[in-house]
Amino acid sequence: MTITSSEKGIIRGYYHTAVGKPKSGEGFSLIGMVAGDQITFNVDYSAYGSLTTWAGQHTIEDGKEKIITMWYLTQNVKDADEPKKLWRGILSGSSVFHRI
Repeated sequence: MTITSSEKGIIRGYYHTAVGKPKSGEGFSLIGMVAGDQITFNVDYSAYGSLTTWAGQHTIEDGKEKIITMWYLTQNVKDADEPKKLWRGILSGSSVFHRI
């Protein structure tokens, strides 16, 4: 992930993932916000049928910068399947990002 921040707390960048359907090295636009140590950002994987959002906090532990987050990924569920399968299309987890 590469990000830049504006004076108004808007962040933009690119996100590269090593999991799921995207090809290795494929980049995706990232947009979000920062407020102090707090951060949120979204990545559009709609070409692969999903969107993901992260929310977390920047911290420094043992002299190393980290962003610790929780994420939600939503996958499209066909309209006809929504009444029974909608919640199966929402996944959650956590990610820790380290500055390199």
